[in-house]
Amino acid sequence: MAYKANKKINNRGKNNLGKNKDDDCFNKALQYSLLLLKYRARTKKEIFRRLKEKGWKNLLITKVVNYLNENKYLNDNEFVELFIESSLNKGWR
Repeated sequence: MAYKANKKINNRGKNNLGKNKDDDCFNKALQYSLLLLKYRARTKKEIFRRLKEKGWKNLLITKVVNYLNENKYLNDNEFVELFIESSLNKGWR
């Protein structure tokens, strides 16, 4: 019985390690995205492309982009408005 109990604990540990690794990857990709957004507004497509260039998997990138969108760090409509306003202020017509 003790062996089975230890085995269950070990299995839980392995599952938690995998989840922690996924969480760690998500957090790293998120931090990189926030670093990019620190300098200027970006579109969802830009963030997706930059994370892809860093070698992150599509599923993780989608989760990060969704998180950023849900928490209002990304907004493509607002990006367009800011881009147009900035362009007009610079004299680009």
